[in-house]
Amino acid sequence: MSNLKILYAASEIAPFSKASTLVTEQVRQLILAMQDKGIDLRILVPRFDLINERKHRLHEVVRLSGTSVMMGPVMYQLVVKVASIPGTRCQIYFMDPGTPFGIDTARENHADYAITDQDERLIFFCKATLATVRNLEWSPDIVHCHDWMTSLIPLYLKTTWRRDRILRRVKTIHTFYNKAFPGKWKAKLGEKANMLGIEEGEKLRSLASNTLGELIQMAMQHTDTLTRAEELEAKHPLKSMLREREAPHIVLDTAGVEAYYNLYTRLAKVR
Repeated sequence: MSNLKILYAASEIAPFSKASTLVTEQVRQLILAMQDKGIDLRILVPRFDLINERKHRLHEVVRLSGTSVMMGPVMYQLVVKVASIPGTRCQIYFMDPGTPFGIDTARENHADYAITDQDERLIFFCKATLATVRNLEWSPDIVHCHDWMTSLIPLYLKTTWRRDRILRRVKTIHTFYNKAFPGKWKAKLGEKANMLGIEEGEKLRSLASNTLGELIQMAMQHTDTLTRAEELEAKHPLKSMLREREAPHIVLDTAGVEAYYNLYTRLAKVR
C-alpha cells in the first residue's frame, strides 16, 4: 500500500462526459490504476450542464457546499456533488456553481465550442477545486491537473494558498492535450481570475489578450512538472513554448501508469 495522496483535477472523466475520448479515458484509467496501488485519491471535475444527474446518481455533499467563489464583482455559491464511477469504489466530486453559465459545454464537436463562454467556467473550477480540498481537511502530496481548464490551479497554489497549512507543500503536475481551441476568451480574464495574494500587475497581466496560449504559458510558469499526453498538433500553443524553454524538469511521454507512479513518488520525496 502506498502512503501517497493525490488530487486529480480534470476537465472531464468517463463516463460522465465524453467530449474528448483521450482525456476522459486516460484520466479514468490512470485514476483506477493508482487506486489499485493503494494511493489515497480525490478526483474533482466541473459539473457540466450536459451531465445527467439522475442517470449518474449525483447527490449534494452538504458539508462541502456553500463556499463563495468570486469572479470579479460576481459571486457564485459552490455546490459540491458526488457520484461513483460505475463498477468501482472511486468517487468523483463535481464542482457546480449552482446556476448555469449560459451554454451546454463539453460538446462532442469542438468546433461548436463557444470559447468566449469558457473563461468563467475555468476560473470557477480552479478556485472551487482548491477551496473544496481545503474544506475536506485533506492535504495532498500531488495535484495532477489535466487539460486547459485546470491551468490556473498551479498559479493559485504558488500565490493565494502558498502559506495555507493544507496546501502549502503540494507539488503540481500539469498534463496537456490536443485541445487547442481557436478564438479568445471574454474580456478581463485576468481581473476575474484574480485572488488574494496575487499581484495582478505582476502575475495576471500576461492574460491581457485573453488567448489560450497565454493561459498555457501561465500554467507552465507555475507548475512543478509539465507532461503531454500525446503528440501535439502543429498549431498547438504549447508546441512553440516547449521549443523556446529549457526544460530539465518537463517530462514528456509519460503516459504509462508506472511512469506516472514513479513521477508521483519522486515529486513527493522533494516536498
